[in-house]
Amino acid sequence: MPVWSILTQLPLVFCSVFALTIILERLSFYVRSAGKPEALEPGGVTVFSAEDEAKHCWFRDTLHALMAHRDDERRLRDDVVSLYLQRDIKRLKARLSGLATLAALAPILGLLGTIVGLMHAFRDIGQSEGPVEPAMIADGLWIALSTTAAGLVIAVVCLVAHAAFSSLVRRRTEGLTFVLNRASIEMEAKRAA
Repeated sequence: MPVWSILTQLPLVFCSVFALTIILERLSFYVRSAGKPEALEPGGVTVFSAEDEAKHCWFRDTLHALMAHRDDERRLRDDVVSLYLQRDIKRLKARLSGLATLAALAPILGLLGTIVGLMHAFRDIGQSEGPVEPAMIADGLWIALSTTAAGLVIAVVCLVAHAAFSSLVRRRTEGLTFVLNRASIEMEAKRAA
C-alpha cells in the first residue's frame, strides 16, 4: 500500500479511535452516575442509601448544597443551588462538543482522501503511454471511495451518539430542576410556617 494511501487513512483512524474513546467514557460516566432525582423526597429530605452514595450520583454536590442551605432564604438557597447545578450539568455535558467536532471533521478528512485518491488515479492515467486499463486507476478510486465512506460512517456514529447523549443530559437536567424547585418551594413553606 503506497504511503499516500496510509497518510489519507491515518487521520480517519485517529478520528474513529477518539470517537470511540469519548463514546465509551461518556457511557461509563452516565451509567456510573445514574442517580435519580426522585431520591429527594418532598420537604427536601434525601433518601440516599450508602449504595446510592457509592454510585457517585451526578447531582450529589447540588443536593448537598440544597441541604446545607435549607434554612436560608429561598433566593440565597436557589442561587447557591444554581451554581452547583451548573457545575454538575457541565460534568454531564463534558466531551460532547468533541463528538460534534469529530462529526464535522470526519467527512472533511474523508473528502481529502477522496481528492488524493482521484489525484493518484489521474496521475497514473497521465503517466501511462499505452491504453488506459481499469487496473491502473482501481487503487486510486478504491482509496477515494473508502475514505469517503469511512468519514461518513464516523460522522454518523458521532452524530447519533451526540444526539443520544444530549437527550439524556436534557432529560436528567429537566428532571432534577423540577425536583429541586419543588424541594426549595417546600422548604420555604416550612420556613415561613
